[in-house]
Amino acid sequence: MGESSAVRAALVAGALELAERGLNTGSAGNLSARTAGGALITPSGVEYAELAPGDIVEVAPDGAVLRGSGRPSSEWCCHAAIYRQRPEVGAVVHAHPT
Repeated sequence: MGESSAVRAALVAGALELAERGLNTGSAGNLSARTAGGALITPSGVEYAELAPGDIVEVAPDGAVLRGSGRPSSEWCCHAAIYRQRPEVGAVVHAHPT
């Protein structure tokens, strides 16, 4: 399993754990991980129960989709801003607890 595949799987696992703990419902919230060329981020509108590693979208720092067929989370710009301001941050979790 390549690094990108492992990170995609970790993002899916994190999303499922958020849902299991009641910290997100449906497709609310989003997770991302920094990459050399931008970030891997959960897609918009996909419920976490249906999320698969192949659904994770790779985006450039400007939000352009580098890989993936879905739309990146609408919060991609918030994630990108955190990565720009904090170079030591490797991942972002944005939850919507009920």
